[in-house]
Amino acid sequence: MHYGEQHKMTVTEYIEFLIENEFAFYCSHNELECFPPINVSEFHTPFPITNAIVELEDTDSAYVLHLLSELNEVDCPALEIRILQKIEITALETLLRQFNDPDINIVELHIVLPENNFDLDALQELFKRHLRLTSLIISNATENKRLTDFFFGNSTIVYTTRSVHIQTCCGNFHPDTFVINIPFFTESQNHNTCLHRKVAIDKEGNIKNCPSMSKSFGNISEVKLIDVIYNEEFTAKWNINKDQIKICQDCEFRHVCMDCRAYLEDPYDVYSKPLKCGYNPYTCEWEDWSTNPLKQGAMDYYNMKDL
Repeated sequence: MHYGEQHKMTVTEYIEFLIENEFAFYCSHNELECFPPINVSEFHTPFPITNAIVELEDTDSAYVLHLLSELNEVDCPALEIRILQKIEITALETLLRQFNDPDINIVELHIVLPENNFDLDALQELFKRHLRLTSLIISNATENKRLTDFFFGNSTIVYTTRSVHIQTCCGNFHPDTFVINIPFFTESQNHNTCLHRKVAIDKEGNIKNCPSMSKSFGNISEVKLIDVIYNEEFTAKWNINKDQIKICQDCEFRHVCMDCRAYLEDPYDVYSKPLKCGYNPYTCEWEDWSTNPLKQGAMDYYNMKDL
């Protein structure tokens, strides 16, 4: 036996687990030819920018249309809008109407907004009238709750008690956030799973790699987005992958785990482990990262008192 007789029971249990949960199935030797090998070392996408995050303090139509024009020019297919102020359902509807233009390239629209006693039925109706809308994330809610697949499988409403609108909300790690699919896995081999082909525009219009980062590459009202994304300084962190990051490089979850370069255990080392990760790959244990005394210096550096 390839793994040795002493491991036979363990291997058998693992195979049975895969079969029972439909992660694998038995087939004949001849049938193997129907499954050509997958090149997991190469990631391909036709999009210069695959995803964007935009912060909005208000939903001024002229500004939103300008943003959409800039994102269209870089062929961005997925957008997350973080609305920072409480908004009425009528204003949200007005915002969504701007995404009904067939010439817009956005196909996935995720909106994050603070709780405002929204009527659940009214929120669900939005998905029927605005087909690009993929998810609504309601922050500062009284409970954590997730509603999904109530409209053709492409609809999710998430209620979270977290304050998603604060700058330090990024970079949280938990097994529930692991991404288990081939595109993510292949991208992870050579690229950063958070920043690769991402662009962010903060509430003041500053163009960044991430809203939580301080470095700005100009303001959207003054520079073209397409010029920024080909700037070598802007793309410098795109290829920092998990195999280069300290401690992450030894973690068994590294290729299904999102990264974070905004908050690091060592703020002066770009290859340092993400600050908000509480997993220890050497003991296989999770802990509350915010109570770790070794992280307090970095928390002070990033002014994380609101956590």
